[in-house]
Amino acid sequence: LYARTNREAQTYLQLLTLAPTIPVVMLTMSSVRLATWMQAVPVLGQYQLATSVVRGEPLSFMILVAALGAVAGALVFLFLAARLLGDERTVYGRSS
Repeated sequence: LYARTNREAQTYLQLLTLAPTIPVVMLTMSSVRLATWMQAVPVLGQYQLATSVVRGEPLSFMILVAALGAVAGALVFLFLAARLLGDERTVYGRSS
């Protein structure tokens, strides 16, 4: 929303798509066991679900916690985007 050119917007989008993959790559390289609270974090919850399925572990309430975390994250970003796009200066680029 703040980019002035198409190239600048593409750069922001590349960095934005890279950001969620960094914690997953770090966790993949380390042998740290994820805590229960991490299941509610959208990217980490899906990562933990995928690794649990591959290992054959039971998925008791992990699916519910990961899904609720993803929905909550989506609602937060939806609210922020609606609030940001509700401002005329953001949509039309006017300074007053």
